[in-house]
Amino acid sequence: MAVAWLFACFCVSLLIRFQHTGGGGDAPEIIQVAERLAVVGRYASDLSPELREKLLSLAGEVEENPQAQSVISGELPSDTSQLTRVYELMARELEETDPPVRSELQQLAAEGQQRFAITGLLLGSLVLLALLSFLGPRTEESGPPRPTTLSSLGILGIFFLWDVLGFFGLGSLIGLVADSIDRFALVMVSQLLLYGLLVALLYQGGLNRDASFFGKFSASWLGKGYFAAVLIVLAVNLTSSALSGHSPQSENPVLRLFVDAPSWKIALLGLLVVFIGPFFEEIVFRGWLYGGLQKEWGDTPALLLSSGLFALIHGDAPGLPALFALGMVFGWVYRRSGSLWASILVHAFWNATTFALLISVMP
Repeated sequence: MAVAWLFACFCVSLLIRFQHTGGGGDAPEIIQVAERLAVVGRYASDLSPELREKLLSLAGEVEENPQAQSVISGELPSDTSQLTRVYELMARELEETDPPVRSELQQLAAEGQQRFAITGLLLGSLVLLALLSFLGPRTEESGPPRPTTLSSLGILGIFFLWDVLGFFGLGSLIGLVADSIDRFALVMVSQLLLYGLLVALLYQGGLNRDASFFGKFSASWLGKGYFAAVLIVLAVNLTSSALSGHSPQSENPVLRLFVDAPSWKIALLGLLVVFIGPFFEEIVFRGWLYGGLQKEWGDTPALLLSSGLFALIHGDAPGLPALFALGMVFGWVYRRSGSLWASILVHAFWNATTFALLISVMP
């Protein structure tokens, strides 16, 4: 009965999450990929004509706004009401050469080049490390251990309790102090409290502390998992785009924290997204849920349910298919390697990839 009540509360929390997905007029105006490509392609000073043409062509393919497409192609649209600030500046410069406007656009282009260079360096490093993992040592692997003696119903009950307490309990507390605390600090503190609550509940739920959740694993699982995640998510997004007629428009809430953020805040945010988040998410979704349900329900049902809950709890409707696919990949890595370190590292590499891409579009 208690688990059924917690499940009902969990469903209500999901409904609230998805109702707020992508909405709100207070979303920050951000530099999108197409805008970065367009302004760099047209106003960067040290590009070859061939590269300049490729960047503008790619920007035109990525951009979905017809007015913006006209600006990218060098034509002044008859209606500029739907243009972002960057495209408005480009349209003004097309209409009449304005030295201050052109200077600002050249500064944006220089900044865009720097962002693309940083993103390229980070992505290249991740790919190189993933490739090098295939040369790493191999070790004998075993299946994931059962995290507790609780039944599958009890395991799900602990998960629902954690989410409900975190969403409604911590959410209410955060709502009371939101106006008096910096948004960045609020996110950091709330996440740490949420993960602390998770640890407390798992220990109270009879976590098997003698089980080897963090055993040795073959290094190649990092490369296998990372490249599988990239290829599968790419295939899922391409399929979704083909079926819907437009690319998935997931709104990454982390992007809001980049607005006017100093370097030290971005570094702390990277620590949370790339290291802390994957560590605790893998404990709950792969270690607790998948590892606990697998013994009674079998591999496939446990993998499907844990991946589905992983996708749902993020509250991102457009990103659901990709998140579910990621959960399946992380679960596969954990099942085959027998170590949470393997899935944590793959998860961290994926988050580092998305974080590197965010750098190219952050305000």
